[in-house]
Amino acid sequence: MEQISTENVKNKYIELCKSQNTKTREIANQFLIELERSPQAWSIAQDLIQNPQNQNKSIEQMFLPQIQFMGCQLIYKKTKLEFIQLDAQHVQQLKNFIFELLSGQNQYQLTQPCFKQLCAALGILGLFGINSTWKNMFSDIIAYMQQGSDQLYLGLEILESFANDIDVIILDQGSLSEIKKTVKQQQGQLLEIFNSLISMQDRPQLALKGLNCLTCFCKSGFKIQPLTQDNTVKNVALALFNHSQNEDFLLQVRDFFDEVFQNSKARNILMILSMGGEEKLEQKEQENIQIIIEMLKKMQEQFKQCMNNKNQNFIYCKTFADILSSFLVNFTHLLLENNGQTGIQLIQMLLETLQHKSLQIALISVDTWCDLKNKLKKYISQQQYSYLGEGYKQALQIGLSQARYRKVEDKEKFEKEQYDNGDDDCQYDDIKFNDFRSAVADLCLSSLNIFTNQNQSGGISYFEGLILQLLQTPKESPEYLLNFEVAIFGLKSVSDDDNYFDKKSEFMSNVFRYILSDQFPQDYFVVSTVLQFFYEFCLSIKHDLSILGDVLGYIQKNLEIPSNRSLASQALQSVIDVVESHNNIEAFKKLVHSLPNYLDSLDDELSIENITTSVFTFALKLESTEHKKEGFNTIFQIVEGKMIPFFLVLRENNQQQIEQQYKNILNILVSIFKGFDVYQQQQMELVADNLQEFLIRNIDFINLFYEKCGSLQISKFVQLLVGVIKRCRNKLPEKFTIFLDQSIKFFQQDPVKYYQYLQIIYNLFDQLKKKNNQAFNQWILQNYRQFNQCVIQAIKTTLDVDVIREWIKITKKATEYDGDLIHNLTDFEELMGVILDVLKNIINYELNRETLVFFLGYLKTPSIKTNQKFINLLPQILETIFYAFPELTKTLIHQITLVLNELGVQFKDNIQNIQQIIYNVVFNLKCYKDFIKQGDTQEYIQQYDQYRQLFVQALGQFMVVPHSNQKIKNTLADFHDLINRYISLSEAYNALQMKLQTQISV
Repeated sequence: MEQISTENVKNKYIELCKSQNTKTREIANQFLIELERSPQAWSIAQDLIQNPQNQNKSIEQMFLPQIQFMGCQLIYKKTKLEFIQLDAQHVQQLKNFIFELLSGQNQYQLTQPCFKQLCAALGILGLFGINSTWKNMFSDIIAYMQQGSDQLYLGLEILESFANDIDVIILDQGSLSEIKKTVKQQQGQLLEIFNSLISMQDRPQLALKGLNCLTCFCKSGFKIQPLTQDNTVKNVALALFNHSQNEDFLLQVRDFFDEVFQNSKARNILMILSMGGEEKLEQKEQENIQIIIEMLKKMQEQFKQCMNNKNQNFIYCKTFADILSSFLVNFTHLLLENNGQTGIQLIQMLLETLQHKSLQIALISVDTWCDLKNKLKKYISQQQYSYLGEGYKQALQIGLSQARYRKVEDKEKFEKEQYDNGDDDCQYDDIKFNDFRSAVADLCLSSLNIFTNQNQSGGISYFEGLILQLLQTPKESPEYLLNFEVAIFGLKSVSDDDNYFDKKSEFMSNVFRYILSDQFPQDYFVVSTVLQFFYEFCLSIKHDLSILGDVLGYIQKNLEIPSNRSLASQALQSVIDVVESHNNIEAFKKLVHSLPNYLDSLDDELSIENITTSVFTFALKLESTEHKKEGFNTIFQIVEGKMIPFFLVLRENNQQQIEQQYKNILNILVSIFKGFDVYQQQQMELVADNLQEFLIRNIDFINLFYEKCGSLQISKFVQLLVGVIKRCRNKLPEKFTIFLDQSIKFFQQDPVKYYQYLQIIYNLFDQLKKKNNQAFNQWILQNYRQFNQCVIQAIKTTLDVDVIREWIKITKKATEYDGDLIHNLTDFEELMGVILDVLKNIINYELNRETLVFFLGYLKTPSIKTNQKFINLLPQILETIFYAFPELTKTLIHQITLVLNELGVQFKDNIQNIQQIIYNVVFNLKCYKDFIKQGDTQEYIQQYDQYRQLFVQALGQFMVVPHSNQKIKNTLADFHDLINRYISLSEAYNALQMKLQTQISV
C-alpha cells in the first residue's frame, strides 16, 4: 500500500470520485479506510481542512469542499473512537484547533456540513471530558455563544451533538452515570439558554434551533424534565402561538411535548394507584400541567375554526391533535380527577379532533380512544366515571359517520352505478381509506370493552342501535350502500370479543338474517365485505346452526360469480371449520351437487383447495357415521370422474393436454390428503377404509401422475404424497414404494432442485410403525444403503444447505425407526466424512449447529461407544467442531461435555490429544483475541497461556475420574462465563481453581 500522506490522500479521494476503473476505486477506498486507523490521521485531517488544494493546484474547485469535509469528518471519527488514548495536552490542542476553525472569520471558507462535523467532535470532547479534561464545558460554550449570532448557532450545534451522542458512545456504566449526574447539576444553565432563545419572537430560526436542542436533551439519556422546572413549559407554550404560522416550529413543539410527557413520572400514576400505592405530583409539575391544559384550550379555539376544511392550517390542527393525544395517553389519570370536570373538557377536545374533515387528523383521535381503553378499563368503575361511557358513545357515532366518507367529495349521491370501485384502496389524506375504517372497527371493539367493563348495558344497546340504523337505511337514500358497508365493517371488530359473542348471539343472529335476506345491496364491495364478515364472524353461526343452510347458500351463490370466488371459498372454509357437528344433510347435498361445477370452472389453486377441503370437512362433521361414509363415497366418485379422462391423457403422453390439466387435478388430490386438525383426524378413522379403497383403486394413476408431472410442481407433489402417507399410514398399499423409487430418480437428476422429495422418505420413517409395513421394511433392506450413499455423494458434491438439512432429518428419524438396522446399513467412516466436510466448508452457523447436535445425538447409539474407528477419529472430529465454532455457546458446550462424559472411559489412551484440543478452544476464545488486538505485552500473553494450560490439565484430569454430568457441565459453563466478562485473567483462573478444588479429587 502507498505511503499515507496528505497528497496521497487527496489523490486517492479524487480517484475514488472520478475513476471509471472499478479496481482503482476499490484500492482508493481501501487506502482511505486504512487512513482512519493510522496515527497520521490527526495531522492529515488538519492539512485537508487548511490546505485542500494539492501542490500542483490541479484539483477541481468542486472537490475542495469535499476534501475539507473529509478532514472534518476524520477529526470527528478519530475523536469518537480514540479519545481515551489522548492525554490532556492533546485534548486541549484539538479543542483550540476546532474553536479556531469555528471562529467568525471562517478564513478557510468551510461549508455548513464541515461545521456540523466539527461541532460533533467538540460534543464528543465534552462528553468524555466534562468530568476531567473539560470541566468548564458549559461555561466555555456559553461564552463562545455570546460572541455573535453565528457562534450562537454553532454553540447550539455543539450542545445538540453532545446530547445525541450520549446514547451511542461506548463507556462503562459508572462513567455514564457520572456524566449524567454532572449534566443534571448544571441543567439550570442549559435551561436558561434555551428559555432565552425560545422566547425570541423576531428570530424564529434561532428559536427553532433552541427548541430542537432542548428536545434533544429531553430525548437523550440525560432525560431533562422541564415539567419540574420554572418557565420552560410556559415559554414553549407562548412560542407556539408566536410562531403558529411556522410549520417547522409547530412540529418541533409537538416533538418537545411528546418527550416531556414520556419522561414524566406522572405517566405512571394510574398504575401506582391501581396497585394500592400513593403518588402525588410536585407542585411545579401540577402548575406546568395546568399551563399545558390552558394551552390546549387556546389551541382548541383556532382548531374549531378550521375543522370543516381539511386543508386550512393543517399542520396547526395536526399539532393540536398530536399534543392532545400524547397528553391524554401519558396523563390518563387527569380524566378521572376533579369529579370529571377536567376529564370532560379533554374528552370534548378529543371528540372535536375526531370530527375534523382530514381523516389523517381524525385517525389520531380514533387511535387515542383505543389506547385510552387499554389504560382505563383496569381502573374505572361505573359509579365514578359514567361520563367516559358517554364519551365513547359519542366517539362511536362520530367515527362510524366519518367512515362513510369517500374520495369523491363533490358527489352528493352514491347511486349503484356511480359507486367508485377503487375507493377502498385509494390514498385519502395520506392514509389508505380502508385503514381508517379498520381503525374505526377497533374503536367499536374498544367501546364495547369499556361498556362491558362498566356493565353499561346502555352503551352496548347504543352500539347495536347504531349498527341497525346503518343496516336499515332505505334503499332510496344516497347513503344506502355506504351505510351498509360501514355497518358490516363495524361489526367485524366484535368477532374478537368472546364475551360479547356469548351474551349477544341473538342480536348477531338477527344481523345474519337481515344480511341473508333480499333487502341488502348486491354491490360488489358490499358483498365482498359480507363474505369477509362471514369469514371472521363464523363463531356466530356456531351459536345458531339454524342459519347455517342460508349462509352456505349465500356463499355458494357467490362461488358462481368469478370476481367473488376467492373470498367466497375462504368464507366457506371458515364457516365449515367452526361447525363441530351437524345433521344438515340438505345443505351438504347442495354443496356436493355443485362440486363438479366448481372443479370445472375454478382455476385458482387456493379456491380449489378451500372448496375441496371444505366439502371433505363438512362430510366428516356429519353426525351419522353412515352419512359420513356415504358422503365420502359421493365425493370420491366426483373426483374419480375428473381423474379417469386425465389417466388416458397421461398414458398417451399428450404433453400439451397434460400441462393444461395437471394443476387442477393435482390441487384436488392435495386437498383430499392435506392435513386436518385433531378433531378431523379422529373423524378420519371412521372413514379410513373409504380413503384406503380410493387410494388402492387409484394407486396406478397417482404413480403415473407422479412420474409424468412430478418435475413440474415439486412442492405440490410433496404435499400430495406426504398427505397420502399421513392419511393412510400402515394401510398404505404395497405399490406405494414406487413413489420412493421415483423420488430417488428425481433427486439423482438434480439434488439441489429436487431435494424436497426427500421429505417423502422422511415421512415414511416418521409415520410408519416398525415392522408393521413389510413393503417398506423390504425396501429399506434393499435400497437404503444405496439411497444413503446417493445423498451423501450429493452433499459432498453440492454442499447444498437444504440437502444437508433433509439428510440429517432422515438419518435421525431412520435411527429412531430401527437404529440397529440403519447403523448396519450405514458406512460409519463415510458418515463421519460428511460431518467433517459440512463443519469445515459451510459458513452457516445454524446449519453447523444442527449438524453438530445431530452428530452428538448419533454418538449416544450403543454400537458407537465401542466403535474403535470412532475412538480414533474423535480428536479430529472435536478439532473440526472447534474450528467451526471458535466461540462456542454455552448450550453447545453443555452438549459436547455430556457426550464426552458418557464416553470418558475411552479417553485414557488419548488424553494428550483431548487436552490439546481443549487448549486450542480456549486459545480461540473471543476474549483472548481481543487481548492480542489491544497490543498487550508479551509477558501478559505468556501469563495468560499459563492459566490456559493449568485449566486444560485440570479439565483433562476431571474427564477421566468418576463425576456427575452436572458438575462438569457447570464447570465448563462457569469458565465460559468468566472468560467472556473481560475481568482479569487472574480473577478468572482463581475462580475456576476454587470451583475445581471443590468438585475434583485428583
